[in-house]
Amino acid sequence: MAVALIALAEWNRPAVAQPMPTFNRDVAPILYQRCIVCHRPGQISPMSLLTYKDARPWSRSIRARVSARTMPPWFAAEGHRDLAGDSRLNDNELMTIVAWVDAGAPEGDPSDLPPPPAFTRTDWLIGPPDAVFALPREVSIPASGPIDIQYFEVPSGFTEDKWINALEIRPGDPAHVHHVLLYRRDRPLGARAQPDDETAPIGTSLGIYASGAEPLVFPADAAQRLPAGSTLVFEVHYTTNGIPGRDQTRIGLRFARGAPAREVRTLAVSNPAFVIPPGDANHAVTVRASFDETISLLSLTPHAHRRGKSFEYRLVFADGRAETILAVPRYNWLWETSYRFAEPVTMPPGSALEIIAIYDNSSANKANPDPRNEVRSGWDPATQEMMFSYITFTVPHGP
Repeated sequence: MAVALIALAEWNRPAVAQPMPTFNRDVAPILYQRCIVCHRPGQISPMSLLTYKDARPWSRSIRARVSARTMPPWFAAEGHRDLAGDSRLNDNELMTIVAWVDAGAPEGDPSDLPPPPAFTRTDWLIGPPDAVFALPREVSIPASGPIDIQYFEVPSGFTEDKWINALEIRPGDPAHVHHVLLYRRDRPLGARAQPDDETAPIGTSLGIYASGAEPLVFPADAAQRLPAGSTLVFEVHYTTNGIPGRDQTRIGLRFARGAPAREVRTLAVSNPAFVIPPGDANHAVTVRASFDETISLLSLTPHAHRRGKSFEYRLVFADGRAETILAVPRYNWLWETSYRFAEPVTMPPGSALEIIAIYDNSSANKANPDPRNEVRSGWDPATQEMMFSYITFTVPHGP
């Protein structure tokens, strides 16, 4: 009985009033940890959140976006294979931001403000690269109008094989670079071989950049091979936004010290043979990738345009069993999130990775410019769609 009375007394005890959240004491640490990788000068975000002066005008928008769980961007569903790098706010962080905005977004005591992380525009997220390559020229981007896909060749100049342990693609003008696909070729592409479709033999995939994509950083015992004498091929998709720009995209490479135990490979998988009917809110497009050797999946990167609605990745075993290893029910075409598995997913010989993409070509899709038209595969985000995924995996390497 005494225990019960104590418990009842604890239950009826008045709640201790919590101090009102302030930017300097409570909100800035959250923004520094979760947001300013993108929300700082020179990065992909349209606004900086580094200081109170920067963040205060956006406070109501911040509240709306974090409450809707659209920021920080993370669109994978729980209940499947565990993923690394989940950028979502935890419940306490979310409630702190909401309470701060609801209290009028006070600044607080300047002495409570922690020092911001030391970023400069020249910092590489992978650390100091061992090699940096840039487009051979600066590209002028018009204020409006369509822009054809651009291809640039850059000789590596390496006289021996290199093993890439980390790769970062950095656009010179993030506001105009929609995405960059990086390939390697054993010989130059050549001026007469400008690819005009998704199946052109551009080369072996090395990496991708788009809004929200993180640098590729592989496990310590794994690396991607860059053969001696290779030519790097940049495939760059620019978009216009009413303001002219200039871009000279760069890549930074960090090399492994010696040949790795596992070789990293990246496979670009797509299905360009589809037609989405006008008004169709749930049009499915499917593709399969199968392997004749055991592989270990590191990450999956879905890609679509304005009508992309969801992606599902199913591991189909040789005996017919199937398991969904990644589901992205709220695909967002503005963010190229690469979903990294916390532990590599083993695919035995004879298994296949089935990719199912759903498209919404209806008027209910606010990003859809015209639901009256059928949509086919192509590069133009306004009028065409893509069904595309990067699969990054490892295979054993060496004797």
